[in-house]
Amino acid sequence: MDSVVADIQESLLQDFGSRLRQMRKMRRLRQMDMASFGLSYKYYQRIESGQVNPTLITMHRLASAFNVSVYDFFGPEVTTEA
Repeated sequence: MDSVVADIQESLLQDFGSRLRQMRKMRRLRQMDMASFGLSYKYYQRIESGQVNPTLITMHRLASAFNVSVYDFFGPEVTTEA
């Protein structure tokens, strides 16, 4: 049972990181650009790769960087196709 929970948690972090990567690229930002929003380059890399579980404060910083609401991180996927 614990491995199932761990797998779900890992999947959630990976999905969140993928969504952030997509949002960042849509805004033509580099990972290094996230430092101007109070996130170190290395820490942001770890978030995008699903290695860390960001705090609510970090999510607020990310939302500010992408000019979205924190709720937008959990809504339907953003698509780049027309």
